[in-house]
Amino acid sequence: MIEKIKEKIEGKRDVYLSIIAKSHECDLTSAEQILDSELEMYVVRLFNALEKDKGSQITVAKGVNIFIECMQSGLSISESSGHVYITRLKGSGTSLAMQVTIDGDIYLAQKAGAIHHLTEPVIVRNGDDFKIVNTPDGRQIAIGEISFDEQKKFILSDMKVGYVYIVYPNGDRELSWINRARLEEYQKKSQTPGMYNDESFIQTKILKHALRKVSKTAIMRTKTNESYEVMAQNREIENDYPEVVTEPEPIETNNSEPF
Repeated sequence: MIEKIKEKIEGKRDVYLSIIAKSHECDLTSAEQILDSELEMYVVRLFNALEKDKGSQITVAKGVNIFIECMQSGLSISESSGHVYITRLKGSGTSLAMQVTIDGDIYLAQKAGAIHHLTEPVIVRNGDDFKIVNTPDGRQIAIGEISFDEQKKFILSDMKVGYVYIVYPNGDRELSWINRARLEEYQKKSQTPGMYNDESFIQTKILKHALRKVSKTAIMRTKTNESYEVMAQNREIENDYPEVVTEPEPIETNNSEPF
């Protein structure tokens, strides 16, 4: 099946070169190099994913569509880039699927010119001297001291708030924060509530919460609409869906809970 996916992609090589040249803003020679490299890595990732999870599968149409989505967005399939997961996800049944990681989302926002970067997420615990105040010009800033000495294992009930600064290309900084009460609401609706007692999971949630605001900007909406238009023109029709099953549970490290 992997070989058929590769052949299908190679059969539309000119289309992919055009897509890559536009998404990476490069010439066709560079696009050739990117296509060859990404396709080789994609074949390896599909093979490893299917070998790791013997109960998984993928159709030609699904395999082609995952690749075109990555190329259109400008994301790399390389595992070292950390842009995408390729695994079984909630709702995908036995089929492999692709999900953009938080690193991929940040990369897309940077690539679109919507942000310069996000600062490291900070988790404020109960007892920390901390407050959020408004400046005279109407901005919010975080003030206080956070202790890192002899902290016990993280659990959500010990958290007060999590925050991050969105740094824009012009140097402006905007505070984005989310409190424990909001996260507890999401936890109640989650199929995997235990993940909310994982510190790295909560840090990802803090970053995703910040990116929600960025995703609503005009520049990000324009980029998203352009991507959908190109993908709609080139996607394969998926009329050969694998059987949908509910077991085993999806891999939890994909941080796929909706915000």
